[in-house]
Amino acid sequence: MSFDALEAQGSLLDKLTASLDTKSGYTDEKLWKPKLGKNQTGSAVIRFLPRSHNNPLPWVKRYQHAFKVNDRWFIEECPTSLEGRNCPVCEANTELWKNNEKSLASVRKRKLKYYSNIYVISDPLHPENEGKVFVYQYGPMIFEKITDAMKPKFTDIEAIDPTDIWKGADFHLRINIRSGTKFWEYDNSSFGATGILGNYTRDQLKSIYENQHDLSEYVKPEVFKSYEEISRKFAEITGSRPNVDEEVRYEESSFSAPDFNAPDITHSAPVPQQMKEELNNLTATAPTNSQDNHVYFDELMNDL
Repeated sequence: MSFDALEAQGSLLDKLTASLDTKSGYTDEKLWKPKLGKNQTGSAVIRFLPRSHNNPLPWVKRYQHAFKVNDRWFIEECPTSLEGRNCPVCEANTELWKNNEKSLASVRKRKLKYYSNIYVISDPLHPENEGKVFVYQYGPMIFEKITDAMKPKFTDIEAIDPTDIWKGADFHLRINIRSGTKFWEYDNSSFGATGILGNYTRDQLKSIYENQHDLSEYVKPEVFKSYEEISRKFAEITGSRPNVDEEVRYEESSFSAPDFNAPDITHSAPVPQQMKEELNNLTATAPTNSQDNHVYFDELMNDL
């Protein structure tokens, strides 16, 4: 900005004062988050959208460590989300597992999150979101619903690609609180009948497709701190010794889930080969009794 422009803009007092009233922290306006009503249930209808922006799959995965030590939170994105990257927390967990401290290792293990583009069809608590494209962050319980649609457990259920704009299906998201806990359950969520998204025209579908967000932003290297930074913070929180000179790194193989090796299927809406490979190589997921990750993260932040 030139000096002349600075002189002409006048006082910024009101704008600066307003900025003091905003909440600290970054808010990703692209993210859509379902809400619960007064009866502690929530519902929405969304459509998972196909891959875009040259991304190989219609979702990306990201791991996170989030746990509490002596009333202090350790919250960091796990660098193992990127191929070839190592994580000092995962390495420490491997040692805990070897030393039969499995309970502590389970608390500190990485939690899995997925990011997908979605089109919001119905959002009763926030109708202003309807008819818009967002990014939905969700956990293994929702992803299991997607994989069950693509690889049904029963032979009398037709397999579908739920992200197909023409032959996919709307997802009826239904949330309730698990009895005696604060955890969200999705057992009643399901995919509806297959068909064209919204019965829209080709031009409308094209507009929705082209409004998708680039999911690679959620797994770009800048999102993750360096091995040394994470190691120092982990040591500070846990009182351990930072591991910044270690040359031999361990992968968190102790927590890998069995391969998803269901047989390939043939149906009217074939699953892309890359998507099949992804499903056949599923990695560790959060425990089935854990809440969905975006809610988990929100609760952690509220406790900071």
